[in-house]
Amino acid sequence: METKLYNLPIRVAKLRNISGSLDLFVSFDGEIAETQIRIDVATEKTSISCELSEEQIFAILPDFGSASDIDISIMGLEEKKLTGKLHFSDSGEMPPSTLTYIEGLESRGSFDICAVKSGNQLFQAKSGSINIGSSTKSLFQAIENARDSSYTNASVYKIQSGTSTLVWAKSTTPRFYQYQFDQYYSYSTTSAAAESWCNNYNYSHIINEAGFPVFEYCQYIKGSNAGTLVEQNVGGYYYNFSSFGNYRKISTTVDINITIKKNTSTATQHSNSWIFVGFKQPTGYTHEAGVRFLGTGTGLQMLAYYTYFQPGSTTPTYAGLTSSDVVATGTLQSDGSIKFTGTIKITLSIPSNGHLTAVIENTSTSTTKTYSNIADSSVNTSYTVRWFNGVSLVPQKATASLCDMRNCASMANVKLKNTQLYSSATATSGSSFAPAGSLSQYAFLYNTDCADYSTSGTGTNTVETINIFYDRGIT
Repeated sequence: METKLYNLPIRVAKLRNISGSLDLFVSFDGEIAETQIRIDVATEKTSISCELSEEQIFAILPDFGSASDIDISIMGLEEKKLTGKLHFSDSGEMPPSTLTYIEGLESRGSFDICAVKSGNQLFQAKSGSINIGSSTKSLFQAIENARDSSYTNASVYKIQSGTSTLVWAKSTTPRFYQYQFDQYYSYSTTSAAAESWCNNYNYSHIINEAGFPVFEYCQYIKGSNAGTLVEQNVGGYYYNFSSFGNYRKISTTVDINITIKKNTSTATQHSNSWIFVGFKQPTGYTHEAGVRFLGTGTGLQMLAYYTYFQPGSTTPTYAGLTSSDVVATGTLQSDGSIKFTGTIKITLSIPSNGHLTAVIENTSTSTTKTYSNIADSSVNTSYTVRWFNGVSLVPQKATASLCDMRNCASMANVKLKNTQLYSSATATSGSSFAPAGSLSQYAFLYNTDCADYSTSGTGTNTVETINIFYDRGIT
């Protein structure tokens, strides 16, 4: 029998105070067939009778965490998605208090196995009986309210159906709070244990006792190397890295038929959108060029930019970011989002020692911004170079803070096409730099709670589609 590969599990329900055995039925809207699961607590054994079709097959994973409490997780086939809303029942014999049900399964636009809806819930930062700030739909904003307060006993509670549940608290000892989406499960006391938990559960976050993110789940599309996570814990993003080699130019074509929702936040937070290519050398600066849209202000403009990172610095120094660098103008939609259309080609090359050139061209309007022969003495054509391209939406504030990953900003339908590496700065024919190809060493989607990735085609016909969103479960 062919071995089936499954997505990582999603915890969808908890059974409490169970004794003996229990028959549990699981079905989906639109499906007459049911899956019957007999759970025997005493022997910790499960038998499953599945009547669903091959297209609807899935795995139910009871986790016997204690003698009487059982977590129920679900995994769908990697190549298929379950459709429909999940229902649990025991033919009416299960007391309502037995099953803690996390709202159902929802994804953006259609029901499937890939997301748990947050549900009708609020989060409140508190110090004892004192409320710190207002209640909010954002777990992350509530934690920031508690963290930034002067109260040493500040904590955060989830309020749902009249019940308050502690989900985070300041502590003088190490604690690593574990969340899947914004559902709280427990905390670890060591970083290693927290990281292990995060790596085993898709859509997960780890926030420490000081209120700062430590880990987010990372989906490796190609390879596996945590050392390449260059923007760790600043929201959702995608990167594709080459190995160090002798290529001297990169180009990618971006279909900007995209929609960006800016600063329509449950918090007071801006989000900056970036689509870019770049390179790094074994020593010297890391260079980057592309287009960006700032979440601040009222402008509807997409700007070309070039930037470089100083050695040892996490703060980029920018060049050429002026109002004249506009390469596309969007239109404001009735829902407050901004719609862009057209195609932009981004090229970055190393023409000679000590110089590089960036060209950002809107091929739909023949608008081009060129940064010619940018001087950098650290650039050496004899060095090997690691090239990269990426997409990022940063839910940032003016000051360092916990990113609010429920601030309702989004960047939808970014398509990267025909990404290539070239042997020289003047070459017109290159080689495919898609994750499935040999030139890609690492490619990953960071923070799957807030981003998704898909690909189609092969070679230079590869189309990569990236969506980044900070509105999951917010209605």
